[in-house]
Amino acid sequence: MSKRDRQRQQKLEQANRRKQLKKQRKKPKKRRAAQLRKPTVWFGEYYHPAFYDFGATLSQQGYDRGPSPKRRSFWQLIPPGTYDPGKARGFLEAYLQSVEMALRGVIHPQSLAYWLHVNRRFAPHAIGSEKCATTIQITRAVLDAAIQKYAKVELCNRVAISNQVAPEAILQGFLAAKGHQAILDLLVSHPQLVLTDFGLNEYREFLQTEKLAYEAWRTMAQLRTVGKGAPLVVMDGEKWVEDDRGDDLDYLVTHFDHRGLAFSASATGTVFNQEFKKGERGLIVLPQWNADRVSYEKLRPIFEHFIKAELATQKNDSPNFIWTPMNIAAFYTAHSPFSEPFHQRNGVSLESIIAVIAAMIDHLFVTWSRQPEYFFRMWQRAYEAPGKPADIKRWINETLPTAIELNGLPFDAASVDVDAAFDYLSLTDAKRAEIDIGYGGPHAVFIPNGPDQVFIDYGYLLQRLNYLFYGVTLPDQNFKGAALELFTHRGASALPTGELHATDNTSRQVDAAFALDDVLVICECRASARAIAVEKGDPTALAFRKQVVEKALTDVDEKAQWLREHPLGTNYDVRAYRHILPIGVTPFKEFIHSRDARFWVTDDLPRVLSPGELKEALDDGSLLAASDNSPNAVRLD
Repeated sequence: MSKRDRQRQQKLEQANRRKQLKKQRKKPKKRRAAQLRKPTVWFGEYYHPAFYDFGATLSQQGYDRGPSPKRRSFWQLIPPGTYDPGKARGFLEAYLQSVEMALRGVIHPQSLAYWLHVNRRFAPHAIGSEKCATTIQITRAVLDAAIQKYAKVELCNRVAISNQVAPEAILQGFLAAKGHQAILDLLVSHPQLVLTDFGLNEYREFLQTEKLAYEAWRTMAQLRTVGKGAPLVVMDGEKWVEDDRGDDLDYLVTHFDHRGLAFSASATGTVFNQEFKKGERGLIVLPQWNADRVSYEKLRPIFEHFIKAELATQKNDSPNFIWTPMNIAAFYTAHSPFSEPFHQRNGVSLESIIAVIAAMIDHLFVTWSRQPEYFFRMWQRAYEAPGKPADIKRWINETLPTAIELNGLPFDAASVDVDAAFDYLSLTDAKRAEIDIGYGGPHAVFIPNGPDQVFIDYGYLLQRLNYLFYGVTLPDQNFKGAALELFTHRGASALPTGELHATDNTSRQVDAAFALDDVLVICECRASARAIAVEKGDPTALAFRKQVVEKALTDVDEKAQWLREHPLGTNYDVRAYRHILPIGVTPFKEFIHSRDARFWVTDDLPRVLSPGELKEALDDGSLLAASDNSPNAVRLD
């Protein structure tokens, strides 16, 4: 063999060895990948087969998905015609009371445990013609409020612990008859509260109860509309009753209903910062009904982080609840001026309420990390299985120091009265009397299950925090205006936030200002509480909100004109701007009561905005794009 041939042979052998080594290196990687691959799981529920079957059967039977029969039975007694807002209000209030009595009649015979169990296993969905997410959420809140107000504390015969009853007793024997032995075996090895005397008729009964809750929401919406001046039309058949709003009012109401609603201010009008910076403390998560039907697919990273497995779901499947972040530390700091009067009125400190909620969520978060099934269940129904109050208070006390530290709360565990906070958040006879079905709350957190246990219901903690200071009197609330101003300009105002001094010794104060190229946006902030009466369509409460809108615009327009006449002062200079766009800011989204150009930047963008709406309009260029054509812009050139 020549030298050249030997060299070729050596190269071929080396190449073959490299290939073999490459293959050998790949095999272990494949094995490791297989070992590290997450298992695929789906946490099915015992009731799924039955509910699917009941729903399909009702559809085959032609189940009437129209309005509740209650609507016809009441309104057919009212002579058809058009009624002015004053008389209409009386009819609507009477109908709301009638709906509430119907809800009481169907709910009262069964237990809190039964109704809570059933309600949280139906996905949030549109019941009537109005399909927006806010309507769906409020309708569920109404139903949960009615359940807490009227259901029996004592256990009923429609629920039981799964390993304490015969298989034939669960869902009226549906699982046993349909051969779902694996589910029945699981219910024995993993005991849980299950439905027993529940079949097709009870499924239909719940759907009818949902319709009653929708009637309560619809009536409240009509009260708000007639409170804004619309007459009411009673007719013979079809819808039976509806408001007779004009085109302008229809646009205004519809526009308001479809504006976003973020929780960054309580009903007191006190704003707080919901944003988090890296390393900042105070983050908790609280649930809301998933009325927008955000899918598991979109939530996959969150779920797979906690369940440590790949989530196997159908494309459009979605959880019943969405848990969203809230800055509990910022909420407490902003509302700390209410601490003393809150304690005086309620017999429990604000610090105790905040700390107990923080401890509950901290405990929940830890359990999420350790128990994947628990995590999944909480996104499905947002309440915990019943436990003894003493045990719940024990783990709250154990969690308090860590929760207070992790959330950066400026007090210590020794100042927290867990017993008092537990009592304040518990459902008692006195608390039941305070529940307003039309408003849909307030809801308790600790719900009795028989004589010696309670459920923990997280579902309405956001609502409780929103209205936490209802009835609390604080004479000096000037801090709310300063907080709103700071929250609005976020430390970056284009003009001094103190007084602006002109050379003629006149002065004005602009609460916040933003430079958008050669356009100056100036803001007038108004921080006033929003009464529950607004939700009930009370004319006086609605008139007050209207006054807030008009006063904000009157004041900011006057300041824009003053700047036009005094473009250069001793501590400011606006001569570089082409024009000024004056805007009003309040803690809430406000109903804009007129289509007059004075109240609008564009046809879709009001001149009075919440801080969140203002930030979005600044960020997406809406205000800059609209400024040239806005009749409310004050020209400086």
